[in-house]
Amino acid sequence: MRTRLICTAALAASLLGAAPVGAQPIGAPQMSIIPRTHPGTAFAGLTRLGDTPLTVTLPAGAVPLTVFGAGLYPAQRIARLRAGARITWQPILKPPMPPGPSDWPADGPGWLRTRCVGRCGLGASAHFSAPLAQALAVARAVVEATRGQSVQIAGLGHTYDETRGVGRKLTTRQETDTVITLGAVQIWRGAGLSAARVALGTRAAVVSALGAGDALGDASDAAAQLGALVSALRWWAASAPRGPGVRVQAVSRTWGDDMLEAAAIEDTRALTVEGEAVAGVHLTGRLRDEQSLARRTDGDRPVRTRDADEIALTAGPLRVWVADGVAVRLEGAADAAAALDQLSAAVAAAGLSVTFAQAAVDAPVPVWWATLRP
Repeated sequence: MRTRLICTAALAASLLGAAPVGAQPIGAPQMSIIPRTHPGTAFAGLTRLGDTPLTVTLPAGAVPLTVFGAGLYPAQRIARLRAGARITWQPILKPPMPPGPSDWPADGPGWLRTRCVGRCGLGASAHFSAPLAQALAVARAVVEATRGQSVQIAGLGHTYDETRGVGRKLTTRQETDTVITLGAVQIWRGAGLSAARVALGTRAAVVSALGAGDALGDASDAAAQLGALVSALRWWAASAPRGPGVRVQAVSRTWGDDMLEAAAIEDTRALTVEGEAVAGVHLTGRLRDEQSLARRTDGDRPVRTRDADEIALTAGPLRVWVADGVAVRLEGAADAAAALDQLSAAVAAAGLSVTFAQAAVDAPVPVWWATLRP
């Protein structure tokens, strides 16, 4: 039996064709999202629709929409859609002044302001989606903890951008490509910020992760708990002494631009976990975080970002796909509750206990913690 928790598709308007003159609108509503300022990623609830600009088919009714870009204030609205409607939304995303570590909330733990030494990293992410913010915070902490292990700094180089006809000078390039065993992870959330501290080389005794329901499909607590458990199993596999570990690929570039931009910083991070989480449970998780900041001669500071967290898990006949902490698809179970029971049984058979707690997060869908212990 195959069950889909979500079915959304971003369809180009040109493929749909124009309605005949005088015809009454029929069919599912279509929403075109075209930001006026910076591009971003569009979500329905916490379910990713795609990078803007885009045209997407949505169900009729009230749908919570958000367009988000890292380092930008998100644009949000409730779209009230009727059958056959075609609506265009032009959100405005504005860059705020990002807080530095010294400005982080005083009620956070002491390690928020403590510089990591040696095989330790500190990372943070501000994101409207709590599960994705947590994953990005862990990813950035892991990358910072591994920077010194395999880093190459290139000398001055020069490339030519044929599309824009601009000569660019590459000033620095740092690369990290290594496989590490994820160690103890400390996570803190507050004031819209997710922060994580990672210490390598030690076995994690407790692993926690967030998951969310699906605004366009199953918005139940069971779906949120299923996404949280799959996300936690990914980090559990990454910390196992004989597990697959985490493959870390990171590239940071600093550019000097001859004409349009005075400076540009590009940062790409990719974390991959592929292997057996526990006996009989195999998963592939890929976490990508790409950002660029350009400071132009006219004073503008355009921000570009692309990020995604995708996990595919197999446990016998059960298959679950999780994107950004949301369980978006499953096979081998009638619904999210049945899939959660099957996966929890496999976890218990491996000698692990799992507990769930609802997260105190302002979101249009349920958000839950899953915690794994031996």
